[in-house]
Amino acid sequence: MSTTYKFFAEAFYAGKWYNIDYLTQGTDGGLNHQYLANISRSFLGLLEPLIPSGHCLNFEELAESSQTLLLEETKEEQEDYVRLGKYFVLGDLKTLETTLNSPYMYEGYVTRNDAALIENGNDEDPSEVLTAHELLGLPEEARREYVLLKWDFPYDTRNQLRRMVEKVHDQLEAFNHSIPYRKDIPVRDLQAYKTRILYYIF
Repeated sequence: MSTTYKFFAEAFYAGKWYNIDYLTQGTDGGLNHQYLANISRSFLGLLEPLIPSGHCLNFEELAESSQTLLLEETKEEQEDYVRLGKYFVLGDLKTLETTLNSPYMYEGYVTRNDAALIENGNDEDPSEVLTAHELLGLPEEARREYVLLKWDFPYDTRNQLRRMVEKVHDQLEAFNHSIPYRKDIPVRDLQAYKTRILYYIF
């Protein structure tokens, strides 16, 4: 069975942490917790260097709303596993954004056919990867068969991380819009700025 990492997000406001994940309404009328991402070990890609984090929390250190959501989706006989589990802090939104903008894992000149395969989700290594110097050593006609490609492994890992970043931005904005307006507090103080992205291993 593949190891799965479940990611969720919290925001800090007025001295407390709050879970900011989305909830969707099921066909039965109940609300379902939508994790920031569920990623198997083999598909962590760009996130892998950030795991395992040295900073872990006990269940009681999570936001109260995170505790509630985790327990509500857990079978009664598995509650001890959730309560006694360890929850790791991956970082904050800035951590994700910095990782998203990091250099690609691989870069080189590959055949157009290999480039098409990689861009279509084939995570096998290209048949050959040339440097610019090696490409210039080929006849001009042969050079036309190669293109410069930058990619990660797995190939979709950067898009996956981009979706996580966009989701946290949207969730934080939605959370801030939910904070009631108060005349006695400056508008700038009616917003959460601090976030943390957490995960546990399932």
